[in-house]
Amino acid sequence: NVQAVLKTAADRAQQPKPLERNYRSLYEKLVMATAWQESCWRQYVVINKRIEPLRSSSGDIGIMQVNEKVWRGFYDLQKLRWDINYNSSAGAEILLNYLVNYALKRGEHKQSGGAVNLARATYSAYNGGPGQVSRYRSSKVAASHRKIDSLFWEKYQQVDAGKAGNVAGCLGADLAG
Repeated sequence: NVQAVLKTAADRAQQPKPLERNYRSLYEKLVMATAWQESCWRQYVVINKRIEPLRSSSGDIGIMQVNEKVWRGFYDLQKLRWDINYNSSAGAEILLNYLVNYALKRGEHKQSGGAVNLARATYSAYNGGPGQVSRYRSSKVAASHRKIDSLFWEKYQQVDAGKAGNVAGCLGADLAG
């Protein structure tokens, strides 16, 4: 169960220093929504009848689309490619770092909208780098980035509403029936 893998990754990332209780649920939902946005909860794809790690054109890999160039000195590249637990844990650690050291430190939860802005800010940093933490609320960003942040926000709201199973829709499943 991929949802259980993501929950375990979120829990594991907090082992050395747990988040304050009021942010733990937000963080777990952030991990699930990020994996949905980045990969549709997929670690692998089939290419020419072979199972391969899911890759982007920019060097991102696996369920959490961890960038192999950016994170090469921090994470084992082979494990990022072939181990869904390792990849989800790496992505959860990166998200936790951006949440604690950027979104919280910069007071994104004090902006209009409240604590959920932490999820939005953390994802903006995850997608665009730490300098992009306030991108989700800026009117001066490229339309493509605004769309990415909007799509993430839609997914986060579905996870928050207990509808993480809707991830099946991006795999072509009929959710009406």
